[in-house]
Amino acid sequence: MESKTTVLLRTQSDWEEWIELIKTTALGLDIWTFIDPIGVRTALQEPVRPTPSDIKPSTMTGVPTSFSELSPDQAEEYRDQKQDYRRQLDRYDRRIRGIAKIRSTIQETIARENLQYTFDCPTPYDMLMKLRRRFAPTDETRERELIRQYTKLRTESPQSQSIDTWLKDWERIYGQCQRQQLPDTTGLRAHQDFLALARSV
Repeated sequence: MESKTTVLLRTQSDWEEWIELIKTTALGLDIWTFIDPIGVRTALQEPVRPTPSDIKPSTMTGVPTSFSELSPDQAEEYRDQKQDYRRQLDRYDRRIRGIAKIRSTIQETIARENLQYTFDCPTPYDMLMKLRRRFAPTDETRERELIRQYTKLRTESPQSQSIDTWLKDWERIYGQCQRQQLPDTTGLRAHQDFLALARSV
């Protein structure tokens, strides 16, 4: 049996992992661009059904073109447009179902005491915006917390915990510090800190 990775959004420290898992689910449902609380949001629009008038505008004001008025080439183009419309409509319907699914996923993966932040939100995007304002750490807060974690990591003896846990913590915290471009982990500093601690094991 494969285990499923689940992160419950309880506090600010859960935000980054939680939103990454929500993003992965949303990308799989082809809807991330419609609910992204950080990037540029795109509005989901239902495709417009083509008509013969799109191929051959009527010469009479207010009177739509009928299919029988199309030439063979125009009729073929109209059929191609209808086929493309059906594909777009299928994708639109899948996305609508995906948006409903991600709404449930959001509420199922946050702590009960935080459900209030999803109330009165008409869309998953509104939910994520509300949750982001409450739980996403500022750059300054994130930097302070990473410095605290890294300082603790390089000053604690590896013998105080299992070697596997210690190594995983190094990989996780070092990776986060690198993404944040913290001076403490630039150049060879982190490698030297790691080797100095590893020798003490």
